[in-house]
Order: sequence, then C-alpha cells, then structure tokens
Amino acid sequence: MGGEMFETAGQTMDDEAMASVLAARDEDAQILGVFDAANKTDAAIDLRRLAEAIQFVGNASILGYDVRAAMVLYGKPGTPSLRASDCEQLWAKYGEALLRLELTDPKGERRLHSRACSVGRHNNYGDPEL
Repeated sequence: MGGEMFETAGQTMDDEAMASVLAARDEDAQILGVFDAANKTDAAIDLRRLAEAIQFVGNASILGYDVRAAMVLYGKPGTPSLRASDCEQLWAKYGEALLRLELTDPKGERRLHSRACSVGRHNNYGDPEL
C-alpha cells in the first residue's frame, strides 16, 4: 500500500489529487496511527474500503479518537497516503458520494447504491429494502 503523503505542511490536496482518490474509493485501505482517547490505547481498525476509511478518519475526532498521527494507506506501493486533514478535506468536498457504489442490476442497467444506509433490512443482493 502507499507510503508517500499527499500533503506537506500547510498545503491542501488539489482537485486532480482529490479526483484520483474518489476514483479509488472502492480499493482496500488500512488506517494507522489512530489513538482511542477514551480507552487511552492505539485503536485497532480493520481493513476497509478507502471511502469508509476517509469517512472514519474525517469524522474520528467527533467520536473521541485522536487522528493527528493517522495515515490511510491504499493502492499500489508509491501511492501517496492520506493524512487526517486530507480525509477531512475529501469528506467535506465529496461526503456521501464517496460511499456510493455503481452497481449493475439484473437487467444490465447501472444504478447507484449508497453504503451509508447499510443498517436495516436488506434483500438478497445486499440492497436496502424499501
């Protein structure tokens, strides 16, 4: 997974870098460097989709986690890692769009599905029942 960082002190991601992360949102990602302030321990976070990792790190401080040292690693070696400020910037720009998946229904038509609503009853395809 990646190792370089998108950001250097005080700089933010440009639109091209953010678009490349959006395109990679379904890749596996690893989150490192998160501290659970309530339990005073390093948080063990499972491997997850890049979009979910961005959402978590971008909102982690609200949940009681210290993400000042956090990094999100994804993609091939050499892919820049994301820092907490990158995740906050990406979440502020794209929000739930990061969590949407393009799916093809049985008729071959494309549709969007949001994983943000993954709680509740689901049909056999993993989609929420309405």
